[in-house]
Amino acid sequence: MEEPMNNPFTHVTTSIVAGLIATALFAGAGIPARESNVEASQQVTKYVRYSHEGNTSYGVLEDTTVYELDGDIFVSPSRSGRRMPLADLTLLAPVEPSKVIAVGFNYRSHIGSSPVPEDPGLFAKFPTSIIGPDAEIVIPSDAGDVHYEGELVVVIGSTAKNVSIEDASDHIFGVTAGNDVSERAWQG
Repeated sequence: MEEPMNNPFTHVTTSIVAGLIATALFAGAGIPARESNVEASQQVTKYVRYSHEGNTSYGVLEDTTVYELDGDIFVSPSRSGRRMPLADLTLLAPVEPSKVIAVGFNYRSHIGSSPVPEDPGLFAKFPTSIIGPDAEIVIPSDAGDVHYEGELVVVIGSTAKNVSIEDASDHIFGVTAGNDVSERAWQG
């Protein structure tokens, strides 16, 4: 896998702040961290969205146990008192996004010998392209140049429009790692 470019883009566009959402486990704020030797502000809360016995729920993952949450995950979730072993659950995509906005030119090979663009290239993906961490990635039989890339995924937790760079982090619910899989010849 190639290395990301050393020249990161210097600003965040409104489009990114407005709706970059994606996959797997995601970290955020809103639930107090459990007791340990690490200060609560330094701990990461691992939120999960899962299916169990035909129902979809959100929870907090601690070690191998998921603690179910009640309430709006983005506003004021609270623990329901129910807990389940992670092994008994099917993890889903962290959210059902209304939009997915991705940033292009994350890797030097994507721009070739051209100079690093001042603004990132943005493009949309279908919300159905977001799947859970154990879901099968289906590669069409006529695909010939399939690539995968590790991506930083930002989950937006509140409605935002025309947000300043200084206020952008106020709208971020959490972050996760994503796997971007694409057929290069079909990208245009």
